[in-house]
Amino acid sequence: MVSKITKSAVDRLKFDKAGSTQQILWDTHLKGFGVRVYETGKKSFVVGYSLSGRWRVMAIGAVGVLTVDQARTKAQLLLAGTIEGRDPLEQRQKERGEVTVSEFTETYLERHARARKKTWKEDERLIKSHIVSRWRLRKLSSITRAEIGRLHYEVGKIGPFEANRALACISKMFSCAIDWGFLGDSTVNPARGVKKFPELRRSRYLTKKEIARLAKAVSEETNIYVRGFFMLALLTGLRKSELLRARWDQLDPEGGFLHLKETKNGRPFDVPLSRHALQIFKELPRQMANPHIFPSTVLPGQPIQALNKNWNRIRKSAGLKDVRVHDLRRTFGSMMAQSGVGIQVVGRALNQRSIDVTASTYSHLSDKQIRNAVDSLNDEILSAVESGR
Repeated sequence: MVSKITKSAVDRLKFDKAGSTQQILWDTHLKGFGVRVYETGKKSFVVGYSLSGRWRVMAIGAVGVLTVDQARTKAQLLLAGTIEGRDPLEQRQKERGEVTVSEFTETYLERHARARKKTWKEDERLIKSHIVSRWRLRKLSSITRAEIGRLHYEVGKIGPFEANRALACISKMFSCAIDWGFLGDSTVNPARGVKKFPELRRSRYLTKKEIARLAKAVSEETNIYVRGFFMLALLTGLRKSELLRARWDQLDPEGGFLHLKETKNGRPFDVPLSRHALQIFKELPRQMANPHIFPSTVLPGQPIQALNKNWNRIRKSAGLKDVRVHDLRRTFGSMMAQSGVGIQVVGRALNQRSIDVTASTYSHLSDKQIRNAVDSLNDEILSAVESGR
């Protein structure tokens, strides 16, 4: 994006959901001066410059803290220094001294996670839950392999998956710190050598009686979006993140599809919707200022950010404390497989990409075959719900 940066231009700047993860409005008058907008709506002035063949972007102040004129003046001074070979980011790091863990996690999220990963919010959660809470003010170079091993062991008490994801996040953080010069070139990644826990593939899925109990607990929720979300998760087999990001302009009630452009496996997916699923969508109120089907009540224009409290209350009420949200997707697939349809149909209905179920394997399957399978499965699920009432 290119335009003259003025106060009105900054005020109008909005995060484009269909765009890239890094969205910067560059100034047409001062090359290298820009303002970045984040998915949360936050904005900051930045300078972009190239030194020794490396393109770097550095935040120089938040919008609201600095005016446009103040930020432009600051950017002019910093960019003038780059002509003489001075690196503003490197200079800032030297002036601050070695970064703390808390400081570097912000840099990691900014430069790597948010910029390169669709699942960056998971990194943010892991960092907040296990890393910053433990080592917030520690110098980055002071973290040892023994301490990382200890963290991995203690998080393992929660579960091996959580512990291994936290370890992978820490390892990537230190790799970035070395690559970006925050740690010396001779530094050995302290996460290297910490062995992951074995991960046994989870096979939990709900029985028909459990589905009935779950549906009853869901129906007792007061929030219509929460009720709709969990029933649709069961009736569509969609991943939690995919369903939460769904927008009204992706819903095709006449065709009976939800057209998702971005999915976990990286390809678009037309989700076939049964009449039961379409009825739930029809009953959900639209918020005109929010394009998402499941709108946040906290962040304008954003989807619901967290459903953990709702889910914990639902599964406790249903007596299903060991069931996770992803088990609803697993239940969808398991019931469809048990109904006698082929694994190719199940894979297509779940939008899976694996060695056994690839696009070329089931490309011959018609939408009608998939829809018939989904319709039959949804009838079976709703029958189980009704029988439990």
